[in-house]
Amino acid sequence: MDEIRSLKEISRAVSGVLGERFPRGGGGDLVTSPDLDHPIKEIDLVAEEAAIQRVGVIRPEWNIEAEDSGFIDKGGGETLVVDPIDGTFNAIHGIPLYSTSLALRLKDPPTITHSFIENLATGDSYEAVKGGGAFHNGCEMTTEKGDAFKERGLQISLYLGRSGLGPLSRVLPYLKRGRALGCISLEVCLVASGVLDAVLFYGRVPRVCDISAARLVLEEAGGGFVQVSGGEKVYLESRPLVEKEHMTTIAGANRLVNEYIIERVFPDIKQEEGS
Repeated sequence: MDEIRSLKEISRAVSGVLGERFPRGGGGDLVTSPDLDHPIKEIDLVAEEAAIQRVGVIRPEWNIEAEDSGFIDKGGGETLVVDPIDGTFNAIHGIPLYSTSLALRLKDPPTITHSFIENLATGDSYEAVKGGGAFHNGCEMTTEKGDAFKERGLQISLYLGRSGLGPLSRVLPYLKRGRALGCISLEVCLVASGVLDAVLFYGRVPRVCDISAARLVLEEAGGGFVQVSGGEKVYLESRPLVEKEHMTTIAGANRLVNEYIIERVFPDIKQEEGS
């Protein structure tokens, strides 16, 4: 069984159990498990248990890094990074934008090689293989190219928090549309498919489980991530995501978009020529 087929089967296991247990939302009660040291929402527990169980059947050699269960060491050279439900609030309240996000990571060198993301409410899927492109429902996709956003205005999704009101006021004049959709993996995939120009995480870093699969999809579609902190910017490219407090992360359709946003939100940072 190839890797993408395995990821799809794991996603189907999660989708199946959620369809049986929570067909119209719900699952927001806090529950406990002997395998966890903290309570979590029932729907998250059910989804994570379904994913881990299916991995044990079809890929018992894969280590697992799950959002709540943490790292499960099987002694193998590959690790499945799992967010069984990205967008838990949406799922509980019946908002049809929540996903299972799956990424396969090599141990040496640490590299995401395959990813699969499924909108559990609609069945729409995004997948990528490193060096092999990115696909939406089986059709190859690419990000928006060039700088058309300058004339029409930016179409972005924003995660700002209370500290983001100042940056929001600086970027508002350049927006055509701004949204906060509540599902990081699918929002980054919307950038990858050319629907959005960028996702802006001001003063926060998305968790590895949230972003690993979507990052490969975006990079294979032609986009990329940049992180800004302390007056400096770092384009990730082959670098790992830095989880640092007060770090701003931008997932952009292309480098021009990322530079354009940085110039307006962080005007003191030196810009690249042509931005």
